[in-house]
Amino acid sequence: MLRSTWSSANQAITHAAEPLELLRDVRRILKPIGQLIGSTSYLEPMMSYARTNFTPFGFASLLAAAGLELREIRPGIDALTLIIRRLLWKPWIFDRFFESESPLNRVIEMAGRLRKRSPRQINTRKAALRGQFVFRAGQLGGLDGR
Repeated sequence: MLRSTWSSANQAITHAAEPLELLRDVRRILKPIGQLIGSTSYLEPMMSYARTNFTPFGFASLLAAAGLELREIRPGIDALTLIIRRLLWKPWIFDRFFESESPLNRVIEMAGRLRKRSPRQINTRKAALRGQFVFRAGQLGGLDGR
């Protein structure tokens, strides 16, 4: 049986017909120290081919039902940048914001630091406007594997 130390799911879970079964299969092949790392849409526009759209709470509940635990969640690209990208017919210049901080997230970061907000407060503000969120999960009771 093939067992994996890590698995990646970037924007795939929202398209699965049976996301719970998919995640159970991931858990089955993941080593106890393994991790599932990925992202999923939240306020992203144009989700016309998605079957589901998860909130962070709903996603954590789905992971738990599959025998996985959410170990980290953070905001990804913001919804405003995704909307502008869609309005401008997806120009390639916006692609870099999937891997680095988008302009709105940079503004939120700077404003939060100027107002002496904690990293948690800053990330909460970013999370309220996220188009996607990034996650890291592992087996319930498994080793963290960091």
